[in-house]
Amino acid sequence: MMVAAIRTNHKRRRQTYPMPQLRSLIILVAAEIASSRNTVSSFVATPRPLLLAPSLATYSTTKPPECTVHDVADLNCISQQLGYLPTNFVGVSARNADRVPVAIQTYPLFGGAPRRQIKTSASMPNTQLRTLGTPFPTLYWLTCPIISKAIANLEGQGHVQRIQQIVRECDDLTQRLWTCHAEYAENRWDSLTQIDRSVLENSDESSRIRDMLQYSGIAGTNVTRVVVRTARENDGNPRRNEPASGWQPSIKCLHTHYAHFRSTTFSNQVKKPTINPVGEMVEELLRLEFPEVLL
Repeated sequence: MMVAAIRTNHKRRRQTYPMPQLRSLIILVAAEIASSRNTVSSFVATPRPLLLAPSLATYSTTKPPECTVHDVADLNCISQQLGYLPTNFVGVSARNADRVPVAIQTYPLFGGAPRRQIKTSASMPNTQLRTLGTPFPTLYWLTCPIISKAIANLEGQGHVQRIQQIVRECDDLTQRLWTCHAEYAENRWDSLTQIDRSVLENSDESSRIRDMLQYSGIAGTNVTRVVVRTARENDGNPRRNEPASGWQPSIKCLHTHYAHFRSTTFSNQVKKPTINPVGEMVEELLRLEFPEVLL
């Protein structure tokens, strides 16, 4: 726990705040101050070294991409939805009909609570690897608690297995889901800074993290070995147009598939991403079984 001292009625008392909440509070206050001064309402949400131990801060040689936020209300909303502002928050990736954040995009590194980041860094055998912090393969994160609860109910009703069976029995859906996994891994890898990619590519000790971020699919789907094998058979490039031989769709978490669906289906990218068939079916189920939920 990190301790902050506050003064009330001229008496000094101490109040403890969980570290993630304290960091979120600092970011929100800084954003409010910037807004009150009529400055540009953007800031850099740097996952480190603000509230990390000095020993970890000394390893900080790289910096994740800038996080541009145009509305302080977004920060307040996300902090309320999750209970804290993630240290690797990049930006809002999807909104509901009322423009309230539904999902966010995160940076593939520096994830988890600050205490976990320090523990992970200490266990790294290489000083360069310590700059990378904790790997965070979830590129799109569903934040809306109402939608999350509704999807949890769908999972409790057995829809994970039902959707998985539907996808497995349809070659077109299987191919679409495979392509979504490939695009997800590609987008995650491309979102890394050049320096972070260089550290991962040039260190033998980082092969596990590198494969996780470069080849694993949505919801941590274990397609790494299949994709790596296929990539090596194709001169380092995974086949994007068809699933690897022997690959069977395995759906673990509807939340992550839905976050990917919402974050990419209505994006303004020049090259339109493949529509996630799992997320698409979840959307239909939500509209059918939870019509009161604002999507």
